[in-house]
Amino acid sequence: MHRGEGGAIPSWILTNDFNDPWRELAENHGLGYIQMSEKFLESLKSLSAAHSRKITEEWLQKQYGFGLDDLIFKNGALSGRTDEITKALDNDQWLISQRDEIIRVMNLPRENDITNISIVFEDGEFSILY
Repeated sequence: MHRGEGGAIPSWILTNDFNDPWRELAENHGLGYIQMSEKFLESLKSLSAAHSRKITEEWLQKQYGFGLDDLIFKNGALSGRTDEITKALDNDQWLISQRDEIIRVMNLPRENDITNISIVFEDGEFSILY
């Protein structure tokens, strides 16, 4: 969620739960909202996760020259497919501080191409095309 100009609450809110506090807020303030299907919200979560993975992958490639597929998480330990990568994981302070986040992102779903997406409302339903 983000605020509009002057801190205004957005004019519509996505929700799939009748007890959703955002929906209640919208109703209490006379704002519009859209009832979302569970399928659409799952697609949105998957797309967001794939985007997080993609951003992390690109950043690692740019900064370190390796990506998520060059990392191995086994028996609670993060290592690289080469000794050089493992050395970077063990000695670089930023990588050490981000270890848990890197492991989390490694397990996110990936999409082949999420650069061009469209959210479409058709026949009373939302869908994501990418």
